Amino acid sequence: MSSIQCVFVGDLAFGDHPKSVGFGFHSRYADGIPESKAAQLLPTGWKPDVFFGNLEFTLAKKTLDDLPVTQRNCRGISGYAEFIRSAGFNVLNLANNHIYQYGREEFDRTLNVLTESGILVAGIRDAPQDASTLDIHGQTICVLGWCARPRQGFSDVPPYWEFDHQRSLQQISAASQSGATVVASIHWGDEFVELPSPEERRIARSMIDAGATLVVGHHPHAVREVEPYRDGLIAYSLGNFICDMTWNEVTRKTVALRVDIADRRIVNWELKVGRIADDYFPRFDEATFEAASVEPQRPGAGDQLTYHALARDALRRHQRLTVRHILRNGLKYPPAIWWHMLKVALAGRIRLRG
Repeated sequence: MSSIQCVFVGDLAFGDHPKSVGFGFHSRYADGIPESKAAQLLPTGWKPDVFFGNLEFTLAKKTLDDLPVTQRNCRGISGYAEFIRSAGFNVLNLANNHIYQYGREEFDRTLNVLTESGILVAGIRDAPQDASTLDIHGQTICVLGWCARPRQGFSDVPPYWEFDHQRSLQQISAASQSGATVVASIHWGDEFVELPSPEERRIARSMIDAGATLVVGHHPHAVREVEPYRDGLIAYSLGNFICDMTWNEVTRKTVALRVDIADRRIVNWELKVGRIADDYFPRFDEATFEAASVEPQRPGAGDQLTYHALARDALRRHQRLTVRHILRNGLKYPPAIWWHMLKVALAGRIRLRG
């Protein structure tokens, strides 16, 4: 049986970051994304049969012009779906902590925009399994998705799968027993830290044990190691891929993971490391990021305290860089954004004191 080429990337953030409203991704591409960008996303020669990413923001509206400026963060426009399709993406994860930020109606519209564009969606709670299953060259790839992050800004049960360890293992096992090659997509972990926690290692390995061939992580906005385990492969976090979070070199680092699969087995895999450029798109040429590498970074075995200390330090460093980013770009913000950021910061301090 001939192999199929699968490519996995991290977060697709087609919108302004809350700290870049007015000059972030959507502000730059409010009239659409140039078609030329689609052909430049991956390393030279890569032509995936399966192309997967995690869609962070909604694509529900044709334009954001009618919205208050404080409501334009973490939102893209429906026209971006055309770019996603032309770039070759054919399956996206929607089980994440931002996709439901603006409620059910905007979520449903985003889902409709994607499905009408022929893009499969993983992680939807009420969808049939074949909604994220691809049949290619006689092989079946099933992508399952879960969000392991807390609910943000809402209390109702979201329309995506929230992570439950035992239930996820049962879903993986059932899909594997049906004859599919299973990809487990999970939105998890602490932001900005470049290594998984001991608990995440345990969970990911249990997913391989349950029948997954690949475990693909996202959310930390940082690249983490790729670990071969038994007959499977674990990418603990693929970092950002298309994103305007460019003021921290950790969040600018990106990777593309290529996995060749034949008869439900990994026959070859390759990881390419790149850097997100000032246009918010990845570059994989050596001149752009010639010193890049992804090395295993492990705390002591089972050392959760060491991990938490590293995660705390990574967050503090990112916060310092974010303040510098805000000050450097102060004149670019609409006045309403300044007031909004100040209110958010004050509310955060009050919560901490409480």
